[in-house]
Amino acid sequence: MEQLNHIIRNMPKIELHCHLEGAFTLDFLLSRIHKYEPESKIRDLETLRKQFVFRDFDHFIRSWIWKNRYFRTADDFRDSTYYAIEALVKQNIIALEAFFSPWDFEEWGPGPEAIIEATLEGKEAAEKDFGIPVNLIADIVRNHGHDTA
Repeated sequence: MEQLNHIIRNMPKIELHCHLEGAFTLDFLLSRIHKYEPESKIRDLETLRKQFVFRDFDHFIRSWIWKNRYFRTADDFRDSTYYAIEALVKQNIIALEAFFSPWDFEEWGPGPEAIIEATLEGKEAAEKDFGIPVNLIADIVRNHGHDTA
């Protein structure tokens, strides 16, 4: 079994369906928690990992919305994009197609335009640094109205 795991880990892979907002690294999210809520009960990676062991779909949605509040600045989106791509490269992903949802962060984030720009900056830096082609797809959903399209 270990040999099979080794083969799978080392084979080149193409990721065709990835959501950047869900591909953040736990290290990155923990750093944002410490930055924006220094008194948070989440002090380490193990505690943070437990937050993402979903009991049911409702818990998944609540956790998804909860983590969104730690993406507040353009830098947060740029850096999260870069580190997510770096983590995928470490899994031997050689090409990536990823969705991103700039409208899901209106309550906390810098606004869709800034999020789009920052995500593109993180993507372009990762492509340059890691040699991976990345295609992005903006996730335009109905609950944000036709003007966002």
